[in-house]
Amino acid sequence: MFIQKNTSSDPVKKLFEVQTLRKDFLSVLCAQKVSVTIFLMSGIKLQGCIEQFSDDCLILRKDGIVQILYQHAISSIMPVTPFTAPSFSSSAFLDSSETHD
Repeated sequence: MFIQKNTSSDPVKKLFEVQTLRKDFLSVLCAQKVSVTIFLMSGIKLQGCIEQFSDDCLILRKDGIVQILYQHAISSIMPVTPFTAPSFSSSAFLDSSETHD
């Protein structure tokens, strides 16, 4: 569950934390070659493994077919199988000891 602990109103700091969380998440998925389902803003569902990513886009591969996706078009990324992830560096967004009402 995602809980925002930091109540700072600094939008630059919040943007940095979100980008770091996304980068950490994508790094783990890419390094472990985890199969993912990606839902686009248009509702289209894509599946494959994330090969590489940058701030703007990512490369998705499945059965030898390679697609480049712009990150602003992605609604969500869901791992198909469970994976082991180290603690993400943006711990301001993650806390297992608190619950969200």
